[in-house]
Amino acid sequence: MPIFDEDDKEIHDLEGYPNLGATKTRIKKEKVKIKFPDVFKKVPVFSIVLVVLIILLGIMTFSLAARVWTLSAEIEDIKAIKSQMATIQANITADNEASNKERNKLKGEISQLQNDMDGMKAQQRHQAEVQNQRQAEAKKKAAAAAEKKTVPEKKTVAAKKPPQKEKKPQ
Repeated sequence: MPIFDEDDKEIHDLEGYPNLGATKTRIKKEKVKIKFPDVFKKVPVFSIVLVVLIILLGIMTFSLAARVWTLSAEIEDIKAIKSQMATIQANITADNEASNKERNKLKGEISQLQNDMDGMKAQQRHQAEVQNQRQAEAKKKAAAAAEKKTVPEKKTVAAKKPPQKEKKPQ
């Protein structure tokens, strides 16, 4: 790119302008150059990265250990619940067997009471039949006695017998 002076004439010789090129390179060098503290120059970057990784691994290990601890606590709780359920199930089984025995016993007692009730009903029917037979016999006897009283006796006027004394059996 050509360089022009103040009169708009092209300059081929740069002797009159030596500082112009040096200033440009110096500005470029200053822009690129960033100063780090001396501490970072003494410590290598690899060591810093390694320390950061170790810290991250420590945090991850701690979080995993916490999760393992909570999971083991939950497993212990589940084991305790499982043993309680086994105990409860055994109690339920024992209670179920006892209730089955009691139910069978009560069924036997109920059937026995039903048989007793059937026997009592049969006895009451028999007593009612016997009483009905006695009443029928008593009615027959009363009817027969009433018939005998209603039949008129022949009265004889001439012969009256004196009343006889009944003899007592000895």
